[in-house]
Amino acid sequence: MTDTEFDLFFVQPTKEKFPHITLEKIVPAEGVTPAEVLISNDPPDIIYQTSGSFYAFQELEALADLTPLADKYGFDTKRIKPYLLESVYNFSEDGELFTLPFSSNVASLFYNKDIFDKFHVPYPSDEQATWDNILEIAQQLTRNDDGVQYIGIDLNNGPATLQGSYGVSTLDPETGEPILQSERWRKIFETVEKSVQIPGYDQGDKYQYDRNSFVIDQNLAIRPTLLANLIGTLEELRAAGKPLNWDIATIPNFDDYLGQGKVANVHSVSISTVSKHPDEAFQVLANILSDEVQRKVSRNGRVPALDNSI
Repeated sequence: MTDTEFDLFFVQPTKEKFPHITLEKIVPAEGVTPAEVLISNDPPDIIYQTSGSFYAFQELEALADLTPLADKYGFDTKRIKPYLLESVYNFSEDGELFTLPFSSNVASLFYNKDIFDKFHVPYPSDEQATWDNILEIAQQLTRNDDGVQYIGIDLNNGPATLQGSYGVSTLDPETGEPILQSERWRKIFETVEKSVQIPGYDQGDKYQYDRNSFVIDQNLAIRPTLLANLIGTLEELRAAGKPLNWDIATIPNFDDYLGQGKVANVHSVSISTVSKHPDEAFQVLANILSDEVQRKVSRNGRVPALDNSI
C-alpha cells in the first residue's frame, strides 16, 4: 500500500469520523521482525497483512479475536463478500475472527502500451489467453532498439506465479510429502523455462526484471502480478505528471484450466493483542469497511471487500 493509498483509505476517513484519532503508518526497517515490532515501546494497534503474511502473526499469537468487538459495536460481517469472509474464518480452528478482509488482491496482466506500439504488436485481448500465447507475444517484444534492451515478459517469481494459476500445492496435504513431480508442476516449470529462453531475455548478469523494470526503467512490456503490486504506484506516477501508458488484461492460464483466475490474495486488517486501544482500533476498522470508504477502494482500482461498494 502506497502512502497515497494509506492516506486515502485510512487516514482521511478516520480523521473525518474520529477527529481525536491519528493514524501513523509503521513500516519496519529491513531485517526487523514482526516480533520485534510487537514488543517495542510503542506497539501497533492495527496490523495490515496479506494471506501470505497472516501466519507469521498468528504463530506469535499477535492477533486478537474480533468477535466480541464486532458484537459490541454491531458490526455486520454478512456485508462482506462470502468468499472473503470464509477465507478469513479458515484461519481459525474454533470460529474466531482474527482479521477482517479489506480488499481482494486479484491478479492481472499489466502491460506497457508504448512498447507494444513501438514494435507494432497488438495489445493482449480481454479474452483469457494461455501462458503459451502470451509468451509468443513476449517473444515479439523482446528486442534491442537504439541500445535499449526491451523484455517482453517477466513471470514475476516464476513458478510461484504460475502455481497460483493451477492452485496447486508443493506438498501433499495428507502426507506432507513433496508433489513437484505431478503433470501440472511439470507444465509450470516448462513454462518458466520457455520464458527465460526467449532470445534477449538473458542479459548475462541479469535474468529477472522486477517492478522497477516496468515502472521506472520502462523496458518491461508485460508484468503479470497482483493489483496492489502496481495500481497505487501507477496512480502516484500519474499524479506526479509522469504517467505510464499502461493497461491491464485478464491473467492467462494453462490450456487445460482456462476460465479460472489465479488464486486471490486477501488483504485484511487485524487488531494486535498488545494494542492499548482495542476499542478505538475496531472503530477505525469498521469505518474503513463502510460503504463510503469501500467505494473509494473500488474507484481507485482495488477490489473491495463489500458486495455493494461500486
